[in-house]
Parts: sequence; C-alpha cells; structure tokens
Amino acid sequence: MSFPYYYDPRVLYLSANQPPRSAVPYQISSLAIENELNLGRSGHFYRTHINGYGTAQVQLLSYDPVNELVHINLQLFNGSFRKMEIHPADLVGLTYLGPVPPKPLTPFCAVNPWHPACQ
Repeated sequence: MSFPYYYDPRVLYLSANQPPRSAVPYQISSLAIENELNLGRSGHFYRTHINGYGTAQVQLLSYDPVNELVHINLQLFNGSFRKMEIHPADLVGLTYLGPVPPKPLTPFCAVNPWHPACQ
C-alpha cells in the first residue's frame, strides 16, 4: 500500500537549530561601524556573528577606513579577550550590549544565540 505525497507550502518545518524567521541577519557596512564610533561607543560591547567563527561578543575599538578594517577585542569563552582586525562585511548583525563587559557566551549560546536561555 502506498501513500500519496501532498505538498502544502503553508506548512513550515523548523529544526531545533534554526532561529525564528523574524530574526533576519544582515551584513554590517563600514558606515554602520563609523556611526557607532561617532556616537562615542568606542570600547563598548556588541554581539555579532563573525563569518568563519560564529556568534561572538566583541569590544569595538576603532575603524581604519584606508584598509577597511574594524579593530575589535573578541571575548573568548573563558572571559579573556583576543585582539582582531576584521573586514566589516565579515560581521553579520550587530547588537549593542553596553559599556560594561558582558558575561562570556557559553558554547551552547554561541551555537544557539536565539534560545531564550541565551538572551
């Protein structure tokens, strides 16, 4: 006995690892970085997604318009920082966290930042 296959485009199947559809990521432009620095937010903390690394919390330091590089301190899982220079196009999404260093991300939250326990 065979069962027919029905396709219903109204049915959406989400796996447990997918963020909600309302969370639309976007690449960061150099203008967005310059605007944050012009607001006096140099040294402040942000949550972003770095292509090839994953979700991370960073401290925004400066922007070099000649080389088009953003200077950041990347917060590691143990709470220490690593200085990096990265192109703004490698940053996806930018959420302001404030001037106080946030608690480090757990490896679970780095993979599932949309989970309510990671907000």
